[in-house]
Amino acid sequence: MSTVLPQQKAVTEDVLAAGIEALRSQISLAMKRSAGDDLTVRLFESALLSLDNLVSAINIRLDDSVDEFNRVVDLLEQYQEDMNTHHLEVVKLCGLEMGPYSELAGLLATRLEDLKIQVQHANNRTDASMLMNDELRRSFNKYKKDYPESLVIDLRSRERDNNSLKRERKALKEEIAELGKSLREHKKKCVHLESDNLARAKEIQTLKENDLALRETLDEYSGIRDKVKCFDITKNGGNGGFAYIYSYPFGLAADVGRRHEVILTARFHFQIRTSHLLAMDVIPTIWGAPLYNRLKDFEENWNTEIDEELHQRIMMKLEKSFPKLHRRISASKVASVDELDMRPTTLVVLKALGFTTVFNVASIPSTFMPSIEGLDKQMDEEIVASVRMWASKWDKQNGIVEELYGMKNTVTGQVFYKANK
Repeated sequence: MSTVLPQQKAVTEDVLAAGIEALRSQISLAMKRSAGDDLTVRLFESALLSLDNLVSAINIRLDDSVDEFNRVVDLLEQYQEDMNTHHLEVVKLCGLEMGPYSELAGLLATRLEDLKIQVQHANNRTDASMLMNDELRRSFNKYKKDYPESLVIDLRSRERDNNSLKRERKALKEEIAELGKSLREHKKKCVHLESDNLARAKEIQTLKENDLALRETLDEYSGIRDKVKCFDITKNGGNGGFAYIYSYPFGLAADVGRRHEVILTARFHFQIRTSHLLAMDVIPTIWGAPLYNRLKDFEENWNTEIDEELHQRIMMKLEKSFPKLHRRISASKVASVDELDMRPTTLVVLKALGFTTVFNVASIPSTFMPSIEGLDKQMDEEIVASVRMWASKWDKQNGIVEELYGMKNTVTGQVFYKANK
């Protein structure tokens, strides 16, 4: 027979049920207090499901113990009946005159008493076992009431769902990884596209700026932006009228003047129109002066304001198209005539005529020089040469001006060089 020490406490079904319930409560409380994601929640639910499976296994084990206990009780009852039968037979034998068998009867009586004591102990153990069996049945019934079979079925169903969700989650992870890879590739493409878009935007902005500049240039050279300004003119006979200046967006090749006197690369020229249906084409010289053939009908009473207006317009266009040439012309306006390398006699004549700056002398058209009193052909040549020397000296100090005459293989250059051989 097994014994239980006094300091030890027997582990009953109630203790096991209370421990399982406490463990379930702690897991549920931990699940409520946890701020984890869906995976953490599913882990807690899986732990609860495992606990319920454990309880179900304990129930099955308890059922097996009850069945075994019942078999033991049945055997003990059968043993009790057999003992009772043998006991009656022994009593009968003891009451007879055994004679020579009296010693054997005494031994049997002694053995019978021992058997009675053992049967009594067995009965006591049977009673204790039956009490324990009743207690187990009550605990088992209470447990089945607290944890019905439907809950176990539901937990098993949830476990299957959980496994299915795990498989779905794995598939989703793989899909997310594939989508992430695709997203990274698309982001790289977007970066390249954004870079291309920026480059295209810069190109478009450059084209817009060029378009605006071309529009402004076209408007400027076509005369759209020019303000129409009328000038009073009088013909030699005394007939009055008016004139105005019109711009053209292309240059002209002319055979007037000396070699290298006009700007052949200029992409503009002017026209003086009159109310008498007479017009004069005007081209710019390399000193910003207007060069044209003045009609003889207006020579006697010519309005010099027209020449001044033409010079201002030429300088405005040269400032944009020929900035270095514009600087040289501006410098000649403040340079004294004494800077020209010529004979003192020629300088005295020029100063007497009112020419005080290099620009005054340089801007005289060669076709007009013979008409100036006090100048002869030798002086004319000297003036032209000294002006060229001054311009060459300025170019060495400040940089060569833009191309003014064009190449010989151009149509304009061929016309110029052919006319000035």
